[in-house]
Amino acid sequence: MDDSLRERLSELRIGSRELFLQATEQTRMAIVVVDPYDFDQPIAYVNRAFIEMTGYSREEAIGRNCRFLQGPDTDPDAVAEIRKALDAEKVSVVQLLNYRKDGTPFWNSLHIGPLYDADGKLAYFYGSQWDVTRRVEAQLDSEAQQRAAGELQHRLHNLFAVMSAIVRISARGQTTVDGLSDKIVARLEALGRAHRTTIGKGGTNAPATGLRNLVEMVLEPYRDAHAHGITLSGADVQLPSRMVTSVGVALHELATNAMKYGALGLRDGNVAISWTVNDDVLELVWSETKEGLSDAKPVPTAGNGSGSRIVEGVLRSLGGEIVTEIGEQSYTATITVPLPVDA
Repeated sequence: MDDSLRERLSELRIGSRELFLQATEQTRMAIVVVDPYDFDQPIAYVNRAFIEMTGYSREEAIGRNCRFLQGPDTDPDAVAEIRKALDAEKVSVVQLLNYRKDGTPFWNSLHIGPLYDADGKLAYFYGSQWDVTRRVEAQLDSEAQQRAAGELQHRLHNLFAVMSAIVRISARGQTTVDGLSDKIVARLEALGRAHRTTIGKGGTNAPATGLRNLVEMVLEPYRDAHAHGITLSGADVQLPSRMVTSVGVALHELATNAMKYGALGLRDGNVAISWTVNDDVLELVWSETKEGLSDAKPVPTAGNGSGSRIVEGVLRSLGGEIVTEIGEQSYTATITVPLPVDA
C-alpha cells in the first residue's frame, strides 16, 4: 500500500463520524441511534428527518426510550417483536402505529438492527423509520371495501332467497291469483319493515327498543305461514339504541337461515325464541324443531358461511357471543350479550 492511499484511509477513519452525521442529516429517512448499555436503552442520536416526522426536537428525544412514540392503539405484539429482535441482536422490520408530539397517529415502518465496533462488540442499535400511513390506510380502506362488498352480496343473496321462499309458502292453499298476490305483497312489505328496523336504528340519539318488539318485527314476514309454529317468551327488555342494529342483524340472519335451510322453510317446522336477563347479561335462545321426527329428515342448517361470520362479528362488537348446537331434528343458537347497567 503506497503512502498516499494509507494517508487517505487514515483521513476517512478520522472523519467517519462526521461523514456519518452528514449522511444521516441529509437523508429523508428518519434515523435513531440507541445506546444498548445505558439504563432503559435511551436514544443517543436522532436526525433531522426524525424531528420533522415526529415533531419532537433533539432535546426532547435524546435520553428517552423510544417507547415515548407509542400510544393507546400501538400493537403490543409489534412492540414484543421489536424487543425480541433487540435481545437477539438481529435485523428486523416491524410495522407499528406510533404517535407524533401533537398526538396524531402514523404508521411507522421500522427497520432495526445492531451496530458493532471494530472488535465485533455491540456498540449501538439503529432504527430507520419511514412513514407509511398512506399505504397502510389505502390497504385498510381496500380491505374494508371488500368486506362491505362481500356483506352486501351476502345480504342480496339472502334477500332473494327469502323472497323466493315467501312466494313459495304464500302459494300453499291459494286458489286465486288475487289472493296469492295480496299475501305476497303483505309479506314482502313486512320483510321491508323488518329490514328497516334491524338496519336503520343505530343512531346514538335513537330511543331504546323493546326486545320483544324487535323479535316480532324480524319474524313478521313469516308469521302468517307459521302462525302456530312461532312462540316467544320472556319479559320485555329495553335495548339501548347502540345494541338494536347488532342484535337485530343477528336475529335477521337466524331467521333468514331458518327460512333457507331450517324450520321456517318447512310446513311442520317450529321456532321458539326465549330470553332471560341475569346479572346484566341477556341470554336469548333460538330453537328450531320439526314434528314427525321418526320419518323426517334432520333440520338442515347453514355452515360457517358469511351469515355465521356476520352474526359473530356484530355480537363480538357488543362483547357478546353465539353458541350453536345441532341435534338430530333440531337447531339451537344461544346468544349472550352484556347489557349496560342502565338498560
